[in-house]
Amino acid sequence: MATTHFKDYKENKYLILEPANSHGGSSKKIDELVRKINNIKKKDIGLKFQIISNKFLSLPKYKWHSVYQKLYFNEKKWKSIINKVSKKKFDIWLDIFDIYGAKILKKNYSKVFGIKLQSSVLNNYELLSELQKIDFKKKKIIINFAGYDYQNIEILLKKFSIVFKKKPIIQIGFQNYPTEQKFIHVNKINKFKKILKSYEISFADHIGYKDINFLTLPLYAFQLKYNYVEKHICINRKKTKYDYQSAAEPKELFKILSIINNNKKISKKNFKNYHRKDFVSKAEKKYLKSTLLLPIAKKNLLKGSIVSKQDVIYRRTFDTGLNYDLIKNKSEEKYVLKKNIKKFSTFKGNDFIKCKIGIIIAGRMKSSRLKNKAIRKIFNKTSISRCLDSCTKIKSVKKVVLATSNLRSDDIIKSQNFKKNVKIYRGHPEDVIDRYIRAARKYKINVLVRGTADCPYISGEIVDYLVKSHFETGADFTFANNAAPGTSAEIYNLSTLDFIKKNKKDTSLSEYMTWYVMNNKRYFKINEVSLPKNLSRKYRLTLDYEEDLKLFNLLYGKLHEKKQTINLKNIFKIMDKNKNLQNINKHCKLIFKTNKKLISFLNKKTKF
Repeated sequence: MATTHFKDYKENKYLILEPANSHGGSSKKIDELVRKINNIKKKDIGLKFQIISNKFLSLPKYKWHSVYQKLYFNEKKWKSIINKVSKKKFDIWLDIFDIYGAKILKKNYSKVFGIKLQSSVLNNYELLSELQKIDFKKKKIIINFAGYDYQNIEILLKKFSIVFKKKPIIQIGFQNYPTEQKFIHVNKINKFKKILKSYEISFADHIGYKDINFLTLPLYAFQLKYNYVEKHICINRKKTKYDYQSAAEPKELFKILSIINNNKKISKKNFKNYHRKDFVSKAEKKYLKSTLLLPIAKKNLLKGSIVSKQDVIYRRTFDTGLNYDLIKNKSEEKYVLKKNIKKFSTFKGNDFIKCKIGIIIAGRMKSSRLKNKAIRKIFNKTSISRCLDSCTKIKSVKKVVLATSNLRSDDIIKSQNFKKNVKIYRGHPEDVIDRYIRAARKYKINVLVRGTADCPYISGEIVDYLVKSHFETGADFTFANNAAPGTSAEIYNLSTLDFIKKNKKDTSLSEYMTWYVMNNKRYFKINEVSLPKNLSRKYRLTLDYEEDLKLFNLLYGKLHEKKQTINLKNIFKIMDKNKNLQNINKHCKLIFKTNKKLISFLNKKTKF
């Protein structure tokens, strides 16, 4: 905090002068204004500029979009303005609304004293992600909370303390062209100071220039123990088109500074109409609603997608829509898009539908290294039955589907004695993606868990962990990078497979389905998950060789002997204590991870 220079006043007092948009898009007017006020004492005086970009602030149909276009300065112009003001020894503040403002801050970082965030941008995660990359240790941050109730302010303060790694300055007050006396609420500081004693407080003075207390309100705010006061300024109100309603002309500014320096005690009676009992007025709420930057679709989004931060940008728009916290709640509650969403559209509640999650297991009799492995017995039960039994116990999965081929050679699979809730779909022999898409459509599955029949035990604990992460991150594809081979599965949105099929019509190599995603990363939101230690080992628990079959028979025999439930915890417990079991198939390799020729071939053939 800069040291106090105002006469005979013990509290910190800092005045922020805001030309706002009174320049009307002319940098020459900014130069002229700075010249007219240049002879004031600059200690504890700042100049705050609003960084406006129509491209990043609003959509073209928004009523102020054309005005924002007039007020826009490019990067070069802002650099020139900031350099000139910096030479005049004013502290420079930036009012930041969007990622363009963040860019101007980065470009002029060394000359910027502090920033302000309006209440309308506090949930703009597109902006916040950019600000999080900036070091604010030596910068001031003012956050305006107009329109928010106390509970939400507490939540936001915690969030911003993490984003900026320091406590921000709380600002009270809002602009209502100008703000009427009854809505100024200058006494709101008392409601903060009692609880948030460690925060500095700022007051945004947007009183009308015709108000009797126009010149004295800043001093009154300081006497109420506000640390900062923000006041609009302009050269000449009669010749100013924008933001003149609350602005002081240079002569008036000098009077305001004189009043502050004289520090004559101001009677509370003079400001009785500026005090309110409620915390948030209707006018504040209306102001916040009218200025909010809403999340809109960054690109065309497909039906069945999970909406994440990566899918949205923020703009002011006439359209109504959900804020991002509500969209995030939809994702976490496992909702997906009910229809395609066009680029630059807002999100409505009825755009979402509750997701249906199913596990689809690809299984055939075709196998080269271990013949007929799908029906080979593991402790008196076929391996494919073991696999599907484990799938029926997964909590997050509502449907279990075995997707096999329509060839006669696979008839024997259908004849197995599976549990009643296991559905069977028969489709294309080689194109596994086609088989998965058709199976998902038949059983109305939006998000599918992909497993294979050569995994006798697919862990419900792992699948539930991955499904949760899949929705929390709004992913298109989720996988674990440290699961014991055979115990895990992959999570796909049906829309992900549809997209692959549309862009790569020949998916005959899709028994290696993962390659179609990982070789085309720029098209997908990929969620790579590191499982916790209790869900992760390096044991080989997949079925492809005689050694694997031997291991599983011994393992399930021990589970039966000990009368233990077949779950990951008990499997790992037995494996951890028995090195002989671990070594049975330790030398066996995963072909798709070790065969260089195959890997090279797949990399080439699976790219879009």
